[in-house]
Formats: sequence, C-alpha cells, structure tokens
Amino acid sequence: MLWVNNVVPSLLPFLIGIELMKRTNFMQIIGKLLEKIMRPVFNVPGCGAFALAMGMSSGYPVGSKIVASLREEKLCSKVEAERLLSFTNTSGPIFIVGAVGIGMFGDAKIGLMLLLTHFFSALLVGVIFRNYKANSSHTDIVAQKPEVYNNNASFSLRNLGAMMGESIKSAINTLLLICGYIVFFAVLGDILQNTGIMHFFQIMIERFLKLFDVPLDASNGIARGILEVTSGVKALSSLKNISYLKLLSVVAFVLGFGGFSVHMQTASIIADTDLSLKPYLFAKLLHGIFASVSAYLLMKYTTFFNWDVVETFSYHFTTPYPAASSSNLLLIVVTTLCLTGIGLQLFHTTKKG
Repeated sequence: MLWVNNVVPSLLPFLIGIELMKRTNFMQIIGKLLEKIMRPVFNVPGCGAFALAMGMSSGYPVGSKIVASLREEKLCSKVEAERLLSFTNTSGPIFIVGAVGIGMFGDAKIGLMLLLTHFFSALLVGVIFRNYKANSSHTDIVAQKPEVYNNNASFSLRNLGAMMGESIKSAINTLLLICGYIVFFAVLGDILQNTGIMHFFQIMIERFLKLFDVPLDASNGIARGILEVTSGVKALSSLKNISYLKLLSVVAFVLGFGGFSVHMQTASIIADTDLSLKPYLFAKLLHGIFASVSAYLLMKYTTFFNWDVVETFSYHFTTPYPAASSSNLLLIVVTTLCLTGIGLQLFHTTKKG
C-alpha cells in the first residue's frame, strides 16, 4: 500500500520525464547553461544541476537514476558521476514534510526542520566530495560539439509515440524494482525482529547511544531505519518520554543515511555503469552524521525550531500522505521541461529539413 498510494503517484511522472529528457538533448542544454555554477562549487559538469534539482524534488532513487543516465550518455566522467551520486540521491520534500512531519509526527514544522537539515547536509557532502580524486582525467567524456542538437537528428512526430512508450516502460520497470526492495526489506526487518537477530544489532547501537545520553529505546528504530528508512522513522515516531532534541536528531540521521533498501536500489540502477558504490555509501554515512548534527544545532540554538520539553508522540502513519496533490507544482515543472526539450528538438529538425 505504501508503494501504490505514495511511491507510484509521486515518482512515476518524474521517471517518465527523466526518460523523455534522456531521449532529447535537454541535459546537454542544461549542462551548457549551468556549467559556471556547478563546476566551481561541486567540481562537476553543469548537467549535474539537473540531477541535483530532480533528486531533491523527487526523492530516492531519482537522483541516482539521472546520474546513471548522464554517465551512460558520457556527459560526465566516472569520477564526476561518483561525485554527483554522493549528494544528489536524497529524500524528497513530499516524504519528509508529508509522510514524516505531518503523517508520523503530526507537525509540518518538524518536517520543515528535517527537510532543511537534510538538504543542507547533502550540499555540504557535495562540497566536500568536490576534492574526491581531484587529479583524475576526463578522457571518458564525449567531446561536446558546438551544436548541441546534433544527436537524435532524426527526431520527429513520427517517433514521438515510440519514444513515449519506451520512456513509460523504463519508468515502470524502475518502479517495480523499487516495490520489490520495499517489500523485501520490510519483511526482512520483521523476520530479524521476530527471530531475535535484530536484538544483537540493537545492543551494538545501544553502546553508541550511551555516549550521547540518548534513550536506549531508540536503538530499535535506528536498526530498522538502517535497513529501511520508512519503517525506521515510523518506529522512532512512536517513542515516549524522549525529548524532541534527541529524537529528531536521531530521525535526521536515519533520513540522511537512507537505509540499505535505498542503497540496494541505487546499486541496481548503476549496475550497468562503471560507477563504484563505495564512495556513495561513505557519502551517505556523512550525510546522516551532518544531518543529525545540523538538526541538533538548529533546535538547540534557534527559537523557531526549539523543542526542549519531553513529549509523547501519539501520531501514527495510518493514512497515505497526499503525494499526488502535493507534487502538482513539480509535475507542471517536469512536464514543461519535457515539452520544451521536445519542442526545441522538433524546431531544429524542421529547420534542418
């Protein structure tokens, strides 16, 4: 039901849009326009801005899907793609604000705080990873020609239907893959919990929590979140007698790390490329740590996000969050970009003919 009610309506339009843009020259155009911004800040090509924007607006695993497409089209080098992957594959605002903030904690203010720290930490990881293999060569990039429309010169209305069909097929295949991972890791978490195996992981986590004076009850939610982020955050949201300051710092870490369910989705998406998963996993660990520290500092030293009292969270994720309605604006943006890319391609083809 999580997949049907939330994942499909919030991700399918974006995945179709990504495939359409991949089959036009939209990414090349964006790359040329934003090269001066992305190169000095993150040491990646301008087309990486599209992966960053779509990854942050759509959530897992759209960022990794776009990075894999950029690498397959040789619009960035292997090292540049690994840098991009480190900070563009994030959770989205619909999930953090809608599902976590409103659905689980009953407060959009909490969702906004988690969203700000999540995105800030992702950008901070990107800045740090700009020095990752700084001396590597870029010989594996396709030389960019002055005319960005040279590829797909035969594009016409005749093959628009076929292009749309292939885009939908690819998007649905990705969605089915995501569904499989969600179900598998949810069931795996229950099996580990019921057989007592999860208890050993909780003991290891409890030893770490004692260093920061965090209640040991949080160990179960953290262990579940390391496997699958949604079930982990849901378990944490039901904790009692724990301060907002400590609880939300832990939730921020789980959201930043993402969980092995997300990481396995990413691994399957980049499997056909030459990208390594190791720097991505290290980046996600950094993302979780930075998000947790940022959330703690933001709640501790600001008045707007200051929750010092001990509260009991009684909100439960019983109804689907409004994924479809909340993403209307984003759908309009994606649709406009797709139509713009197709229109430019048609205009150029007609002009050449």
